[in-house]
Amino acid sequence: KGVYDDITPLLSNTAAKKGQLFTELMKWNATATMVFKAGKVAVNPPTMFRNIVSNLLQNNMRGRPLPHVLLDFVNAIRSIAAGDRWWKEARDMGVFRGQQMKEEAKEALEHLGKEGAHTRWFKFMTWLVRQTKWYGKIDEIAKLSIYRQLREKGSLNRFGIATGKKVSKYEAAITAVKWGMDYSLASVSIKRLRK
Repeated sequence: KGVYDDITPLLSNTAAKKGQLFTELMKWNATATMVFKAGKVAVNPPTMFRNIVSNLLQNNMRGRPLPHVLLDFVNAIRSIAAGDRWWKEARDMGVFRGQQMKEEAKEALEHLGKEGAHTRWFKFMTWLVRQTKWYGKIDEIAKLSIYRQLREKGSLNRFGIATGKKVSKYEAAITAVKWGMDYSLASVSIKRLRK
């Protein structure tokens, strides 16, 4: 039931067709929310910087010393640039899913629909959606830094130093998502309240 509630949208297509005014309000709301959030978050350099710092600190809070966290981030950037085995393995495990801005941006474009595909507004929104992927890369780097460290160097001892005891890809994925901020893990009630 929890999975069903999670993947079933709040309003079905039949409910949305109850009135033209309601449909237009939903489109406007999704679009306005996306533009506001993208401006305040995804294309805002101070927010990007704050997100990088918070990701470093979250990784540190799991017990990893800060100098090691910084090196892990550098290794993650190298992995993404090279598309190496750690990046591919993490991608295949679904570690990079659940990025809030990306999901909300796609939802806003869906609300605009195909009838508006040739308007300047739709083109602007498409450009804005593309920009949100760069913001998502920050979280991708954070998750990959944790995933790669666990797979390559092993679990942490009580001092936050890698033990050399390798971690399974499943355990590494769960830990990376937990400490790397997965917005899809919010409860159904929070998602409904947001909508």
